[in-house]
Amino acid sequence: MTIDDIDKYDIARALEEVSFINSSRSSLRDDDQTSHKVVSGVYYTNWSPYNELGHFPRDINFSNVTHIFYAFFHVDGNTGSLKSTDSWSDFQIPITPFEGHPNHPEGCLGELFILKLHQNFKVLMSVGGWSNRKEFTQAMQDEDKVQTLAKSCVETMFRYGFDGIDLDWEYPRNNEYEPRNFVHLVENIRFGLDALEANVFNTPKRRFEITIATPGTEDNLQGIRFNRLIPLVDYWNVMAYDYYGEWSNRTGYHSNLYNPAFQGTFSSSDTSEEDQEDDEEEEHSLSASGIISILCNKYKIPRNKVVMGVASYGRGFTNVETKLNSAAYVGKKYHGVGGSGPDKDGTWKYNELPLPGTEEEFDPMYGSAYCFDKATRTFIGYDNYQSIKMKGEYAWRSDLAGIFMWESAGDDYKYPNLSLLEIYANEVHYRLKKERSPFTEKPLIEFYIKRYPKNGFLTRYLKTILQSIG
Repeated sequence: MTIDDIDKYDIARALEEVSFINSSRSSLRDDDQTSHKVVSGVYYTNWSPYNELGHFPRDINFSNVTHIFYAFFHVDGNTGSLKSTDSWSDFQIPITPFEGHPNHPEGCLGELFILKLHQNFKVLMSVGGWSNRKEFTQAMQDEDKVQTLAKSCVETMFRYGFDGIDLDWEYPRNNEYEPRNFVHLVENIRFGLDALEANVFNTPKRRFEITIATPGTEDNLQGIRFNRLIPLVDYWNVMAYDYYGEWSNRTGYHSNLYNPAFQGTFSSSDTSEEDQEDDEEEEHSLSASGIISILCNKYKIPRNKVVMGVASYGRGFTNVETKLNSAAYVGKKYHGVGGSGPDKDGTWKYNELPLPGTEEEFDPMYGSAYCFDKATRTFIGYDNYQSIKMKGEYAWRSDLAGIFMWESAGDDYKYPNLSLLEIYANEVHYRLKKERSPFTEKPLIEFYIKRYPKNGFLTRYLKTILQSIG
């Protein structure tokens, strides 16, 4: 279903529908499909509508999605309050395809709100991100700001119609106050969400979710008190990408499922034995399977709360020191990273790959696709059909909650059969955990209107819906 397919006069009917994946779809085993539904999440960034991206929420095939993580709202380091990073994109961009829907909200958030009511997925507010790391850390040094941030998270989430909160603090350090205050932040958020639900529904069932964007390397896990947080968090979104890039001494895959280096199979003819040992010691656990094993076995995160991250972009290296007739492009010295964007930061969107004039290859040892440009000696590792299928099957066998992707603008919308989200949802044949937004429930709509009778972001639209459902 697209925006154009929505019957603009029948809002009430849409609220009564729950669209699940076709139950006749083939599966590994019928009983497994019934008992194990999976998460298929994707981050949507509020800078996506601009420049060459021109990417809006309506471009996403939401039949393949259970969760949208909306990036980002930022933490004000001075006060601890949340702030929009782009009010025009978030709240004001006109939604022209919705002409005729009376009193609908504008902006990317307005578009997502209307779409989720029809297609049954949840939208979580993602807080923080890499560019907000300093202010986030500044706020987390003060207990009063931590309490302010928790209240601001719950209030902002509710005011703008989100279904939960995704915390992306990069990264808590293992000092005397950051681990403790991070626990306090999540505790206060969970308390606020539970109190909100008790006021609205008067039932113990949790409808609003908390997720944490989880580091993909063990050295960045030290400031997280997992034993305190596990009962409070619904899903841990493991950022299993960016393992290699412009900061690395040598080439490597950035979103690999496995790492043969840890198993002693890594070799490079131009690497000394001493340097190779240092590289292996530093980078041996850089893989999705490696970090997930650490999180589940060492830190005891239940597997059904772990969501494995995949990437809709590749990371590359130029002037790689390797023979042109060699298939071994990993662990090599390089000079520069290139890239398709203006910053030349070594990244290319998935929908730009493989590079023109190159062939897409797949490395089953690492679980990553790659291409190599012989003219510029550019090597790029990225996710493709084969790696997504391999990762989906790995997640299933490992009893993980599912997979999420950073981020939607890089996916392939021109050729849907090449879409990473499409591949995961359809090719791997798993039943998705499609759930209705709490904002489809009449008690919450009434509570919102009572809380914000005139000036709420959704007030006028929800009043229209309430009149429709009687």
